[in-house]
Formats: sequence, structure tokens, C-alpha cells
Amino acid sequence: IPEICRSDLTQQVLYLKGIGVFDFSQFAFVDMPDLHSFARAFDILHALGAINDDATLTMTGQTLCRFQCSPCIAKILLNSLEKNCTEEILSICAMLQVKNVFVHPRKQNKLKEATEVFKEFASVHSSDHLTLLTVYNQFTGMFGRSSRKWSQTNFCNHNSLLRAKSIRKEMAHQLKKSIPPGQTFSSCGEDDNETILKCLLSGFFVNIVRKERGDYIYKTVKDSRKVKFDKLL
Repeated sequence: IPEICRSDLTQQVLYLKGIGVFDFSQFAFVDMPDLHSFARAFDILHALGAINDDATLTMTGQTLCRFQCSPCIAKILLNSLEKNCTEEILSICAMLQVKNVFVHPRKQNKLKEATEVFKEFASVHSSDHLTLLTVYNQFTGMFGRSSRKWSQTNFCNHNSLLRAKSIRKEMAHQLKKSIPPGQTFSSCGEDDNETILKCLLSGFFVNIVRKERGDYIYKTVKDSRKVKFDKLL
């Protein structure tokens, strides 16, 4: 099955809307996605405030088009300006764009040591997103200084962290276009979990699930899709 037929089309639909494509049935896709994928993408974009009831772009939608990331993440970045947690949200969203942040050694003794380090990162928070924020702040902070030694000591993928740092810089550049010249980004502090999580929910609401009967079976709140998580999660 072609990837475009399996993927979330939200970003692609927003991009096509941004360049003036209105009739998607006439667009020359190499592999035409199914109508359900289009409908879901339009539904999410409408919930994000990116399109009107007639599927035309809103001012918010035009702003979201500027970002080289999913509309959900772009909306979170914009909302962080209102919630005064932009510095934290930039770091989290950048970390979400990279894969394999942690390194899992093959040797048993090293794996045990790595597991303890991972637990230490996660012990402060009950959220994966806040754990990523902790990792990024420590990597770029006074003790980490973006060094390879810090990455090796803490069993983190150095290249992935450097990539996240670069992505964060680009996201910040795009986001600066939405604030007055000379104004700086605000910070709520890493410990203000509630503000940060509420901001994340403004874009990730489509991922909220409710526990169903059965082991590790959940249903999305937004559109009642069943999802099943692996036991290890």
C-alpha cells in the first residue's frame, strides 16, 4: 500500500489549500488516497481552526502553512504565545521531530545502567513530553553544553539531540513572525506542568483515548477509533 494511502494527510491537505488547490479529485496524485483519509484531514483542520465550514483557509490556517511541521504541532506553537510557555513548547516540539533520542546498549551491564538513567529522566514527570523537555534542557544547559560526552554518559543519541536543536532554531525563526518585532519568547518554567500540558492538548486533542474493555484496548475520544497499545507501553 503506498505511503500516502496509509499516512495522515492533514499536512498535505493544508499545503494544497495554501497553494490554491480546491478540487482534490482533480489533483494529479500518483496514488489517490481514499475519501476517508481526506475527510479525517478536513475534520482535524476544521477543529484546529485552520479552515472554515466551506473548507476555505482561515487566517490561522494561512499562518499554519508557514511551518514545516504538522498543523497540530504548528497550532501548539502558536498557542504557546498566549499561554506564555513558548520556550518549553519549542523544545518539546523539536524533540518530537527526531527519532531514537535514547540509546539502548546491547551489553547487559550497560543496558541496566542505561535503564537507571532513563528512569531518572522520567522520575520527575508522568509525561513523555515533559521527559523530552528535561532531556533537552539538560543537554543544552550548563552541565550538558550540547557535548557528545554528556550524550554518551546519559545514553542519548547525540546526533538526534543536535538535530532537535537545529529544528528548534528553525521553528523559533518561523514563530517570531507571529510576534511584534523585538519581543522575546516567554517561559513558564519547566516545572509548570499544567500550563505546558494544556498547551500540548490544544493540538494533540485527536490523540486523546478512553480505556475500553479488554487488555490495552482504547478508543479515541474525537472519532471513536479503536487503538491497541503494546503491553510494553
